[in-house]
Amino acid sequence: MQREERHKRPCPSLSFFLLILSFLPILSSTQASSLGLGGIVDYGSREGREEKVAMEMAIDDFCAHSGRSCCPTLLVNDSQGDPLQTAFLASSIAKDHNARAIFLGTESRQITLIVAELGNKYQVPVLSLANQAPNRASYHLPFLVKAARSQHAEMKAVAAIIRSWQWQKVNVIYEDIGSAVAGIIPHLMDAIQDAGSEISTLLSLPTFQPNISEKLESLKSKQCRVFIVHANSITLVSKIFKEAKKLGIMEANSVWITTTSITNRIDSLDASAISTMEGVIGVGSYFPESGKRFERFHSKFILKYGLQYPHEKNLEPGIFAVQAYDAAWAVAIALASNVTSGKELLDRILQHNFSGLSGRIRFNFSTKLLDPAHTFEIINVGGRSYRELGFWSEGLGFSTSVDKGSNYSTSMRILGQVVWPGRPWTVPRGWEVAKSSKPLRIAVPAKTTFTEFVNVKYDAEGNQIVVGHAIDVFKATVKLLPYDLPYELVPFSGPSYDSMVQQVALEVFDGVVADTAIIANRCSYVEFSQPYADSGLQMLIYFKPKRPGRAWLFLKPFTARPKLSVNSSRIALIVWLFIGLVITTSYTASLTTLLTVQQLEPAKVDIETLKKMNAKVGCDGNSFVVKYLEEALGFRSENIVKIRTGEEYPPALESGKISAAFLEVPYVKLLLSKYCSNLITSGPTLKVGGFGFAFPRSSPYLADISHAILTLAEDGTLLKLEKAMLDSHKCSSSSSGSGDESGRRLDIDSYLGLFIITAVTSSLALFFYFFSRREEVQQCINPKSQDIESPAPERPPDGQASVEMPALHGDRQEANDHGGNAGQSRPEILDLGTHDEENYLATPPPRL
Repeated sequence: MQREERHKRPCPSLSFFLLILSFLPILSSTQASSLGLGGIVDYGSREGREEKVAMEMAIDDFCAHSGRSCCPTLLVNDSQGDPLQTAFLASSIAKDHNARAIFLGTESRQITLIVAELGNKYQVPVLSLANQAPNRASYHLPFLVKAARSQHAEMKAVAAIIRSWQWQKVNVIYEDIGSAVAGIIPHLMDAIQDAGSEISTLLSLPTFQPNISEKLESLKSKQCRVFIVHANSITLVSKIFKEAKKLGIMEANSVWITTTSITNRIDSLDASAISTMEGVIGVGSYFPESGKRFERFHSKFILKYGLQYPHEKNLEPGIFAVQAYDAAWAVAIALASNVTSGKELLDRILQHNFSGLSGRIRFNFSTKLLDPAHTFEIINVGGRSYRELGFWSEGLGFSTSVDKGSNYSTSMRILGQVVWPGRPWTVPRGWEVAKSSKPLRIAVPAKTTFTEFVNVKYDAEGNQIVVGHAIDVFKATVKLLPYDLPYELVPFSGPSYDSMVQQVALEVFDGVVADTAIIANRCSYVEFSQPYADSGLQMLIYFKPKRPGRAWLFLKPFTARPKLSVNSSRIALIVWLFIGLVITTSYTASLTTLLTVQQLEPAKVDIETLKKMNAKVGCDGNSFVVKYLEEALGFRSENIVKIRTGEEYPPALESGKISAAFLEVPYVKLLLSKYCSNLITSGPTLKVGGFGFAFPRSSPYLADISHAILTLAEDGTLLKLEKAMLDSHKCSSSSSGSGDESGRRLDIDSYLGLFIITAVTSSLALFFYFFSRREEVQQCINPKSQDIESPAPERPPDGQASVEMPALHGDRQEANDHGGNAGQSRPEILDLGTHDEENYLATPPPRL
């Protein structure tokens, strides 16, 4: 927050005024004879004239209402806005004319103190109609009664307007008088801070500043376009808005709010002056304008005020009139109780509790303060006049009325359409990119663990080039902003990301664009945009998959175990069909699933196991994860290995230098896209913030940037940018330092077991065949004595093939194989007499 230098001017002391008073004339004796009460107001101001008419009406109404024959008299004097004249009149009324009480109009804080000193000296109650009387007056000036309601709660109303439209920063322009510096501004600062905003610039303006354009020009060069104006001098107020209009800071996207000190006096301005305030939202004092008593007061006031000041067009009574009426009525009631001293009169006044025109009249006996105001009127200037929008009530909010059963809201939207400066229909954003401002200085890390997010490099000519995923996202975000946002990327070579973010709070940089984690500690001094990358912290581990013997892999997908058939031919057929089935289905989902799932069988690793084993764990040495592992997860500092580059993780995990690595989710995705063979995640995802862009607290750009990031997420741009980063790396087993990629492929070894079974099964089938024909074979080897011609064999039963043994010849004979023929009546007779066993076995077996 910037604070402008305030112009100090010397203020005359009380002793100086008292010295001058001895040389001034006093009121005539004729005036003194009938003077019971005295009033001092400025006839030259609207509020002074209202106060004069209202106090005279109150005394007249009280006398008429009470029917008393002896009524107090009142003489109101003109201070002419001169502090010296005011001090003289107060001294004369109290000392020379024995006034029972003095009414002091809305004079300055310093004049109020001087008159209160005189009242304290002569024990005459002084009822101040100014709400800027200091709080310490109740102790040092016991005869000072503050008859105007404290307006400090109005600062909460101003803050409620700011909160309603979510403006982050405001400028405060105020008149450099003691009441503002000591009373109003501190309350305003607290209220704005409670609303979640902050003051960008405090600009003080002397009451008689001849040229304020230079002061306002300094605000034009800044971005903030929300202005709160507090001043008592109507002349100064007119100058402020006239110059602001000329400088172009009352155009679209700007917001102007006035406090009660201006809003209550807006009727004092002419139409041309009001026209310069178009779009202003004013917070004004509220008093109920209903009931028969107010209606009588209203009609009588218009008549009397019009008679005394016929040149004025606006005859409506304001807050100054009703509070002056109530103050005079309170003194008149106290005097009716026949008090004899100023102290008794003071006590009677402080004991009052009645319903006045401005509300309940009840004083705090110790502080001598009237009950403070809790409800305020909200107005909106449009054209050459203004209209009432509604009300704001402390603890309730905005409403269109203050009747019982009214609806309240924390949003000002309930009051309807507002005319803003420049007459836009949309709500001003409250800031503007200053044309004379320099581009935003955005910090980027000069060195990063993962250069895929931010990478600062230089071309052959030495020109700086900043690339990376974070840069791509930021550029896409800026393109969506509804305005041009100039910026420059400045490398930061500090020790850590924390130190880089702190430079934003110190106003060295205007923001940070990087893979910056959103954590609570950093949020205490900067604000982050909507995250542009996933949040969470994951554990990454290395594993070597346990694979079964490749030769018997084909058995895994099957759970059924077929039974061997007695029929050897069927067994052989099933085996060959089984071969074809296995070979065919090897490329289908069953075997594919097997080949995939077998890679994912690492030993379970969790945080507690790592801590019990006293294992080493790795993390990014420049990130918050180091502290998180120590404080949140309970790892010993000596077991935390700080990794400086992303390429160090796979070999560190494979070699056992670290048992696990803790990385944020975006980093894990990146590593898995590069080293997919032997790296996997383990355990749950720990909840931490994602990656975001850092800006100063209450940055005017923050809301728009966050909205743009949400738009990028919803239209799929963020996903595309992330995919482009991940797809730029091809998963490589060699990159990780090891890995058996062949374990993922099928080769001849994968079917070795199948071939062994095939060979064994076929051999067994052949063996069983010969075993089942052993008798026939034996007959061929050892024939019995029989005739050469034997009877014809019997016809085999249906379904059974006849088998004829081939002719067997020795070394001197040829063997002729005659197959059986159903059409022949007699088969050819085989001569087995000279065949030996060797020749028989050498003959191939018949076909089945």
